[in-house]
Amino acid sequence: TMGEDGEKKSDCVKVAIRLRPLSNKELGNNETSIIDIEASSKQQPGKVAIIDPEAKEKPTEFAFDIVFGTETQQPTVFDMIGRPALESTLAGYNGTIFAYGQTGSGKSWCMMGGAGDLRGIIPLVNEELFSRIAKLKEAVATRQFLVMCSFFEIYNEIIFDLLNPVQDRSKLGAGLQVKEHPVLGIYVKDLQEIVVSDASKLENLMNTGTKNRAVSSTMMNAVSSRSHSIFTIKVHQKDDEDKSKNVFAKLNLVDLAGSERQKGTGATGQTLKEGANINKSLSALGNVINALVENANGKKVFVPFRNSKLTRVLQESLGGNSLCTMLATLSPAACNFEETLSTLRYANRAKAIKVSATKNEEASQISRLNAEIEELRKKLAAASSGGGVAGGGPMAAEERQEIKAKFQAQLADMEKMVNSTWEEKARLSKDHETQLGRALEEQKRQARAMEAECRKRFRLLQEQNDLELSIRGLLDTVQSLPSKAANKAEAEAEADGEPCATLRSGKLLRQWLRTAAACVEVEDALKQQHTMALVFQGAFSEDLRLWVDGEEATDHIMARTGARRALTKLETFRAECAKLNALEMQGRAQAEEFAKTVAQVRAEWTSSGFEAVSKKLLEAASGLVEGQEGQAAAQSQGLPFLYTQALEDIGRILQLVEHQAMDRLGRFSSLAELDIRSISDLVQRGMSLVPGEGTNGSDIALLRSLASPSEPADSA
Repeated sequence: TMGEDGEKKSDCVKVAIRLRPLSNKELGNNETSIIDIEASSKQQPGKVAIIDPEAKEKPTEFAFDIVFGTETQQPTVFDMIGRPALESTLAGYNGTIFAYGQTGSGKSWCMMGGAGDLRGIIPLVNEELFSRIAKLKEAVATRQFLVMCSFFEIYNEIIFDLLNPVQDRSKLGAGLQVKEHPVLGIYVKDLQEIVVSDASKLENLMNTGTKNRAVSSTMMNAVSSRSHSIFTIKVHQKDDEDKSKNVFAKLNLVDLAGSERQKGTGATGQTLKEGANINKSLSALGNVINALVENANGKKVFVPFRNSKLTRVLQESLGGNSLCTMLATLSPAACNFEETLSTLRYANRAKAIKVSATKNEEASQISRLNAEIEELRKKLAAASSGGGVAGGGPMAAEERQEIKAKFQAQLADMEKMVNSTWEEKARLSKDHETQLGRALEEQKRQARAMEAECRKRFRLLQEQNDLELSIRGLLDTVQSLPSKAANKAEAEAEADGEPCATLRSGKLLRQWLRTAAACVEVEDALKQQHTMALVFQGAFSEDLRLWVDGEEATDHIMARTGARRALTKLETFRAECAKLNALEMQGRAQAEEFAKTVAQVRAEWTSSGFEAVSKKLLEAASGLVEGQEGQAAAQSQGLPFLYTQALEDIGRILQLVEHQAMDRLGRFSSLAELDIRSISDLVQRGMSLVPGEGTNGSDIALLRSLASPSEPADSA
């Protein structure tokens, strides 16, 4: 209702209900609808009846200002909810629209929607806003508008700026703080406000912020919102010819995270913790609504706005200078009976809350700010003179300086607010956008440089083709991950028997280095033995040629002596080959086991290890900072690029190590190759030249074993 002076509006919270159709999953589960509705009209409110699927209770009926059925289109929702709120904003009254309901009931769809005709309230408000501004400016040439927007989320009771996202959410102090000002009311300190001149820029900012918002997959919703988001549009108006038109107002468009039950969502780990924080803040909101209803009924009850960041931020929307509309979304499925009934009761209580909005006039605010400035100047003068503050006694010099500095800072902020012009706000906004753009470009440049460096390092490992060097490179990459998070992740993973647990701890890689070193020792011994065998083979071959082709071949006595010496040396040569064969078998066994282990670890990493390590690192990182400020804050943005790059490098280097391990296995065979068939042929020729002498059975077996390529001695 409008007051007599035309400057104040008092009303109850307007409540709208929207029922979505049964989802494909619910239809597949043969779920039935338990909701009957009677759509609202301009003449009368709508009705909603919910039926107990177990027939334990009679149907419960509720009446609401607006009721939308399953066939209601997005433009209709905007016309009934978004357009009136925008009209009030342009008239100078603060407004709030917030969507409430269980997860998967359609809150984000109502607020954000899809493309084209499926757009939700927020994008349609953005479009309509600039359309109305263009018409108003066309009607009155002297009328001017300044539109600013901000976008933030409340994730696990921490506030993050979605238009100016921090690089490391887990860092202590990364979140923003809620403050209260005697003139400006409740606000978020250091929240970035961007000046926008058209609907496309506003939409781009909204899309940018939405991408930074925390979402997760649950059994009830593949992209479940894990935070409450608030998109605020501030509209300043002035007319040099008609000062009464110099007004300002803000419109808060709130998308609450859905209430949920663990049995329905199947949430575990961090997602379960997020759900607990969501339910906690919604419970605090319920307590605030109950207290406001009691006050509306004449009772004086304390309203616990400070019990959560959500209720603190919505304090003005529910109990201060703002008109408010609540859009409650419902699931019709019988399996959601308890949650749907709870939502209806929640909404039914909210409609009894009384709100009062005062027209925000520029002159009135400046007058109040100037009064605050004068009061601060008096306090500053009292502090400078050494007197007490607010009737207190004399203060020490150090305390006086602290109070003086505090008042000076407050005075400077207040004077800046009063003296700040539209042009100044636009310039500051543009400067910030430029800085943010440069910061983003610098991040991209650093990411590209890091990626190029990783590729260069990988190419060097390929060119060096050194197994130990590759393993050390893999160990360095693993150790580049955050040590505390990695240690915690490793301990949890080993306890759970998860894949690649010893890999990220470094234990397995150090074992690989020892194995590779042992293989090198065997390889060196094999090379040395192979060289000795080759030297012996050369000398022995020359002796045999002299015996077979020289003068000794015609001297029977010398020939017999040469034959005996040849067979003795042949036995010695066989012993050398046996040593060579033993070293080859030892090296092959070590290399084969090593290659098998590497292949198994790489297969685990590819199939599940990468994802498991990423998840564990995220969960471990959430506990690095004590207190709620650091708990799980990094979850909403995922791992930093540096860590993601490291995890990808681990996979690439593992593949390289696997190839190098297989190459080393093949080298053991090539190092042990020794062709001694020519020696065996010479011995047999020489024996045939000696009259009365011949090779016995054991000699023939020896020669055949040496000459046959199928025997181990030859391949050794």
